[in-house]
Amino acid sequence: MDPIDVDIDDMGDALDNNEQWNQQHKDEQEKQSREQLSPSDDVIGGNTANDNDVDIGEDNYVVGDDASMKEETRDISPNASKRRRSTSPDVAEGDGEVKGGETVSKERGKQGYGRGRRWNKFRRTHNESENGGPEGTDQTHQRRRSKFSPEISKTKQWDTVLITALDVYDYAKEDIMDAANTLEEVDDTSKPSIATFERCVEAFPIKTGAYASVVGILKAKGKATLAEHIVQRVLHNLVSSISSGNRIAAIHNMRFLIGTHCAGFESCQTMQIIEALIKIAKNIEEAEFESHRKYVNAVVAADNLMYIVMASLPWFSCDEYAKNKKQIHSFCDEIAAYSDRRNYKMEKVASDLKRTDIDPSNDDHLHNPYAYIAAYNAYTDDIRFEDRLTTGVECLRSLREHDWISSTAFRFYQSKGVVEHIFAKPAETEVADEVAKVTQEILQAILKIEHDKTWNFKPVPFMPLNFALRSDKYEKERVHDKWLFQEHVIHTIHVFMDDTDLCARQLIKIPFNHYYGDRAILEILFNMMLSPIYRQHFSMFGILVIHNLCNIEHKMEGYFHDLYSQLTDYIPRLDPTVVSDLITVGAYWFSVEFCKVRKLLASTKLYKLRQKAEACGMDIEADRKEQAEIEEQVKEAIKVKNKELFSAMFEHNVRSPLNFNQRLLDKISRLVYMDKLLNYAPESLKDSIRAAVQVAPLNVQQAFRDKPIEHRVFLNLLHFNKLTAEENELRNRRIESFINNLVGKEPLKELPPNVFAESKIPDVEMTDEAEVTADPTVKRWSREELILIFWESLVIFGNKSLTHLMRLLEFHGEVLKRFIANDQEGAFQDSIAFKALRLTHQTLKNTKKFELVMGELLKLNVISPADACRLVFHHFPTSEFFSNHSLTIIDCAFDIARDRVEHARTRLSDPSGNAELHRTALEEREGWMRQLTLTLLELANNFMMQRMGDSLESSLTNIVKNVLLRNATHSYALSYARIEAVERGFHRRLVAAVDLALLVQSVQTPF
Repeated sequence: MDPIDVDIDDMGDALDNNEQWNQQHKDEQEKQSREQLSPSDDVIGGNTANDNDVDIGEDNYVVGDDASMKEETRDISPNASKRRRSTSPDVAEGDGEVKGGETVSKERGKQGYGRGRRWNKFRRTHNESENGGPEGTDQTHQRRRSKFSPEISKTKQWDTVLITALDVYDYAKEDIMDAANTLEEVDDTSKPSIATFERCVEAFPIKTGAYASVVGILKAKGKATLAEHIVQRVLHNLVSSISSGNRIAAIHNMRFLIGTHCAGFESCQTMQIIEALIKIAKNIEEAEFESHRKYVNAVVAADNLMYIVMASLPWFSCDEYAKNKKQIHSFCDEIAAYSDRRNYKMEKVASDLKRTDIDPSNDDHLHNPYAYIAAYNAYTDDIRFEDRLTTGVECLRSLREHDWISSTAFRFYQSKGVVEHIFAKPAETEVADEVAKVTQEILQAILKIEHDKTWNFKPVPFMPLNFALRSDKYEKERVHDKWLFQEHVIHTIHVFMDDTDLCARQLIKIPFNHYYGDRAILEILFNMMLSPIYRQHFSMFGILVIHNLCNIEHKMEGYFHDLYSQLTDYIPRLDPTVVSDLITVGAYWFSVEFCKVRKLLASTKLYKLRQKAEACGMDIEADRKEQAEIEEQVKEAIKVKNKELFSAMFEHNVRSPLNFNQRLLDKISRLVYMDKLLNYAPESLKDSIRAAVQVAPLNVQQAFRDKPIEHRVFLNLLHFNKLTAEENELRNRRIESFINNLVGKEPLKELPPNVFAESKIPDVEMTDEAEVTADPTVKRWSREELILIFWESLVIFGNKSLTHLMRLLEFHGEVLKRFIANDQEGAFQDSIAFKALRLTHQTLKNTKKFELVMGELLKLNVISPADACRLVFHHFPTSEFFSNHSLTIIDCAFDIARDRVEHARTRLSDPSGNAELHRTALEEREGWMRQLTLTLLELANNFMMQRMGDSLESSLTNIVKNVLLRNATHSYALSYARIEAVERGFHRRLVAAVDLALLVQSVQTPF
């Protein structure tokens, strides 16, 4: 059966018996399909993955439409999004009536026409009918359906109303009332509706106030029991999120509880919860800890508890603030005092790291718990201590100065048109005693939680990258409004991390001054993509989100280039890890933007002209002339776009000490056709681009044309097919015997006839043995030369196909491994391992393929991780060291060593195995990890003792520091390396890097 794509409305199954709705739904589908045939006049699409681009090649281009951007009922064009961001603060603050209008069409109805309902695409299989089409093509309701269920129908209606509420803020009042009216018909114990509600509270950061308003209206309408059940679930989720360390979910739940408190719901006792969280944080400060690891985890938990309270306080309405001003001010003062004590510790981080009288490997001694801020700082010459908690204190101070008025908290429960319904005369209803009892039990669980149950939090996020503002417009917004807007952005990115397009649409819908909002979104995404503390790879996700944002708001492309240029101006100051991530970001951005333009009316006209010509079945000379003119306009626009792109990516990085331009070109060459790149590149870059172009490898006949006959012998001994272990071992023994027998003899003049003897004897007998007293002027093979000939033959033979190359390494890498094992004396530069690896790099001429080959050799244990590090440091401080593949090889070497230790630990924990044998294997692998860590420090120390200059020393130190941080959990290796480094007088910067890794080994990184 062949798969086909089917669009199915999520209300379809629930409305099976409604023929009128089915016919109307069918007409609507046909109308949508007709509308999608013509492109928009504003945005041009190139493909389904990139709906708003025109992809122009050298001689052709593709024009599409932006139908996918308008598949939802709400318009999200640039103009519309600007209007949403310009929504008056009065809407959310109650200074005016919530706006509404009859001019904007809204899909409503009792039969499932929820506004902005979402369509889900499936893959569905079908059988071919007799007429050759899919079965049921011309028939209605051929697929098997479930019976109509009123409960399912209502559930889907609740989902639609709750999820799509506030998708357009001009209809906030209507959306809130729709949700309340819909839930009014729900049973008080309806699990589906309550489950949907609690998920929405955690999933939509900017809709918290609306959901709290709905609960308040439900209580006023006599649905107090249902409202109580919803609050119960949110209280339970608050306990769970605090215990599990889910900071963002805890903030959303806490904000909702504050909102329900402001909406007249008093059973949740919000003030007592806030007091309890602050008390837990203060208890942690006063507690005594037996180990530094527990101390750090507890301090991080205290920071998060204060952060949860601080980020939730702005959700108190102005009326509640006026009623409880003294108590709310006391909360703010507690947070400010905690922040001052915290800042004192953070300011001592730099001096504490320089102390020589402490031993971070001693976990019994308590050290500065905020060392992780220095560990994951983005700059090499400055430690910036301001994180979201520090700036949040300024937010509360600003909020108090402005009488608790905010345009970004969206407290709809205090807005005109909503508050009247919340505080209307309540219906005669009471919450059942058993329901109220459950609420109190959950509440007591929060109030009595122990501080050691909150130690699963990750550090409070911070944005270490600072950007200069280009306009005074960005400073006009109030401090607390900007901080809360940034909170919404961070939370939205976290919630919608599985869908870049949906994430971009949700970000652009956050109402705020777009002059500040657009740029703030990009600044936060840059920090999350580049900050070293975010270990997850946000680079590709962030770029796709920004790309989708630019499709909606075209001006954001200019903001991206501005921020990127600011970072490239400070490359010497940036941490090497940040630079590597910046290169990745630049390459991804270049690949999705190269030869693509947005908002080009000429391309839309060209598309329509082609449709017209195809419909008429004839070409008109005038149309052809107009078509040619339009094509030239499109090509000219592409040239302008590419010129701006090259300028933003490369102009400021000509003399970077970290080899920025070449590394960026290397990354781009893996994503973009280089011949196409040359056509649009400026003259100043063309030579560099040609140097980065990977020449196609020669075929086997050409590659071995001028090689000695020995290459052909090895070529005949290699194989791709999967053999048994005995057969493969026989092949490898023949290769070794051939090498050993030819040592000290003259080069072959013809292929030996008995390489594949039927007796399968490994030894290869030579036909012309050389005498010991032969002429010394005659060329004779050494073992090293023959080994390199064998290895060169293998690499050339497999270079055409990466799959073949990996198979050859798997089958015959053992030969090189044995010769390397017998060559452990002398300097590394004179070893077979170094010469074989250098030969591999020269032969492949492809950095990405070389990375993969090195990784495979490390996995097969052909070369040791220590030798891989020695190979990389051999090129320091040349551009070869500051290259993409060199830093990747170091990371790969440590990854392999770490995986071997973890594998040995897993085997030791298996009770069915030989415990003594597994323990011995674990000790051996841990010894390898110790030696590898010490080798890295030795290699770096050898160069740093030569006084190379502060810039190079700083770069090298930070590279070593980042490698150690990624392996900080192996404290036994760090402790061993530190002891050796101190005894042997290693450079102080290297010892400090080890100390830093030991201090932060237990810290979980944000997100």
